[in-house]
Amino acid sequence: MATRAASNAFNRALSLASKKLFGHSSSGHSRASPSRDQSTVPSSPRRPQIIT
Repeated sequence: MATRAASNAFNRALSLASKKLFGHSSSGHSRASPSRDQSTVPSSPRRPQIIT
């Protein structure tokens, strides 16, 4: 249960962080390179400390 809640909170924080990071530029370049954002998101959860 605790692990599930932790992963839930982590995923939520990750989505918020990605929205803050990519949301600004994503709105303008989302049509141009959507695959770029998608490829960047899955690699970030593996090393959250480096990003922070």
